[in-house]
Amino acid sequence: MQNLLPIHVQLENLIRDKIASGEYVMGGPLPSERKMAEAYGINRLTVRAALKNLQKEGLITTIQGKGNFVCSAKMKLSFSTIRGFGAQLKEQGVAHTSQVLTAMKEPANYVLSQRFGVEKGFPLFRLTRVRFGNGHALAIDDTYVRYDSIANIEDIDFATHSLYRTFEENNIRLAKAQQVLSVYTMSGNSAQILELPDNAPVFCINHKVFDSDNRLVESTCSYVNPAHSSITSYLKK
Repeated sequence: MQNLLPIHVQLENLIRDKIASGEYVMGGPLPSERKMAEAYGINRLTVRAALKNLQKEGLITTIQGKGNFVCSAKMKLSFSTIRGFGAQLKEQGVAHTSQVLTAMKEPANYVLSQRFGVEKGFPLFRLTRVRFGNGHALAIDDTYVRYDSIANIEDIDFATHSLYRTFEENNIRLAKAQQVLSVYTMSGNSAQILELPDNAPVFCINHKVFDSDNRLVESTCSYVNPAHSSITSYLKK
């Protein structure tokens, strides 16, 4: 590396070129700091400075204990229509899967009883899933629906079956939705699931869906990894 640019900037440009050419693939690992330092005959602190700048740009991400990885192209999550996670990613050609963490009957606490307009202790169904796209954990969805709204709901495998398809199969007609976007700081096991360090900021989307009788059908809190996702909204006059 011999030109007028600082060495760490030269390395940043080299890594960008390798990503653009496909030598470093989307979602794939970068060589370790030690290997880069040895390959280019530079100090590891210089390598670390270059990687830190690329991380700030959102071009790479660091996973504790695993190393540095090229960020995948961001998935677009829309505020514009009432559609499930899987349907949105399918339209973008993104391979998606879900892992169910919780699927169980749960009595409504005070907050949920007020939200659903039911008595405290009313049976709800809680569904918590990790949503994956292109091999990355994009979001953790924590969902509540009325337990009595879907027959044999505990027998449904929501790792493969869409919740919105289930609504259709049970003649639940979705009419409108309300979504509130905020920023949440995540830590512990949830941060590890989303491949994030402790106290990392994530998008928090509070999502409520109502049927044609204006009854709340679904209440979901989605914690979305901003490294792999972007939020869009379309407005018409």
